[in-house]
Amino acid sequence: MTAVYIDYNHNWNLLDSGETVYTKSYGTGSLPSYVVNSSFIVPMSADTGQTLMRIVYSEDSSISHCSSYFLPVKQKTT
Repeated sequence: MTAVYIDYNHNWNLLDSGETVYTKSYGTGSLPSYVVNSSFIVPMSADTGQTLMRIVYSEDSSISHCSSYFLPVKQKTT
């Protein structure tokens, strides 16, 4: 499973409504060669400036913004 979280209100948690911008099960393909393509629209209410984005990959059937996984979690401020 893959998920992308963005902290639009800069409160350093990813639990708020709308901050999970993408989730998808793997379906076909396997790690690490599986490619995920997606897009999202940043809401007008989002705070400006550096923003936390977390991308999580998991071989499990469930996923969370704060869990530990075999593959590294990618986290950036952009």
